[in-house]
Amino acid sequence: MDKNVDLLHVLQSDDGAVQHSWPVESANCLTHLTKNIAAIGTSNGSILLIDLMSGTPVKLLTGHIGNVFAVDASPNATFLASTGEDSTVRIWGIADGDFDLESLRTGSVKAR
Repeated sequence: MDKNVDLLHVLQSDDGAVQHSWPVESANCLTHLTKNIAAIGTSNGSILLIDLMSGTPVKLLTGHIGNVFAVDASPNATFLASTGEDSTVRIWGIADGDFDLESLRTGSVKAR
């Protein structure tokens, strides 16, 4: 069985050349936590934090079951909220490393 692998590319702003590429299993959503750190929600229930300048994965957050539909950071980048196919909203404490600080059950969560 063939498995498709998507690649996330970070481009150089001056010439558009690919600076870094990461294999990401069906990346569904992306948000910047800081200028250099991005959070990527995937179809396997994980959220990948990546340092965009060095190309280094910073942390893999796991907990959702199925697709992660949305990720968004608090204005001061201390918390990350995510929602997924498992009808949960998770609040991740990013700054202090207290990941999966809170998990809230919702009704039906639909991607827009």
